[in-house]
Amino acid sequence: NVTGVQTCALPISVSKMTLNPTLTGYQWNVDPQGTRTLQYVTPSYSNNINATAINALNATNFTDGGHNTNWDFASGSYAYWVGTSGSLASNNNNWASASGGTGGTATPSSSSILVFDSGGNTNVSFDDLCGGSYAGIRINSGYTKTITQNHALTIGDSGYIQNAATFAGGAYTMSVSGSMTINAGTTTGPTTLTVSGSFTLAGGTFTAGTTMNVASSFTHSAGTFTANSGTVNLNGTNQSLTASVGTTTFYNLTKSVTTGYTLTLKASKAIAVTNTLTLTGASGNYLALRSSVTGTQWRINASGSRSLSYLDVKDSDNQNATS
Repeated sequence: NVTGVQTCALPISVSKMTLNPTLTGYQWNVDPQGTRTLQYVTPSYSNNINATAINALNATNFTDGGHNTNWDFASGSYAYWVGTSGSLASNNNNWASASGGTGGTATPSSSSILVFDSGGNTNVSFDDLCGGSYAGIRINSGYTKTITQNHALTIGDSGYIQNAATFAGGAYTMSVSGSMTINAGTTTGPTTLTVSGSFTLAGGTFTAGTTMNVASSFTHSAGTFTANSGTVNLNGTNQSLTASVGTTTFYNLTKSVTTGYTLTLKASKAIAVTNTLTLTGASGNYLALRSSVTGTQWRINASGSRSLSYLDVKDSDNQNATS
């Protein structure tokens, strides 16, 4: 634990300092409780267990080494919600340039990262602010209210991070160019959710909408994933599906390719598909299903219908009575 001032810095004349785990693939924990100064550092496999994310927005030459939890490497300008309960996101008077600041001192735009925290702990109606297009969304610890989606949302490369509260998706679309991470709180997905980066459920509760498209990794490491009657479509190239807690249950699960790609599943862990499982490759371009640890089986229970073709399967344990 770091209880005073945390400084991670090297002089400009030297290369970056890298912060890595002693065992590759295993995260190391950090709990910075004081001031943070970040310069010329590249962390990897770090788990920030402090309630406040480590924010690299104003850091100097600070880059993401990958596999970091509760770090924020976003770039852009922040706009903080300070509106009265139930007021509209499209009113610029509801946004400030600092947490708990004076309303009207920030004008959200498509390059803004919208922040909801204890400085504006009121309900939000998300209407057509900036046409629904933003660089990123941050729902921080200390914000305990509800954000209701009343317009299509387009979130940029800075992605979506939720550490608290309730996000109520509506009968709209929501696309995230970056990654979507839910560490706590309650999230109801919109009718159609498209994530071009990775989707991570590390806590809280997520209820899927009708269609959920994920182009990179799908990770369920903690919390509750409720499939509802929706379809999760893994529509990327080489992807991983990591279910680390008990059994992750899908209603419909789909991955279809026309070029030979690999779907990697978590060794010794199980997924279940209760309605339709669709896994298809193409002639001469098989979809490979592999374990995250060669020689250790991944588990599946597909109890509904199955559409399977042109597959190359290894280290799999079918736990359903029907082969």
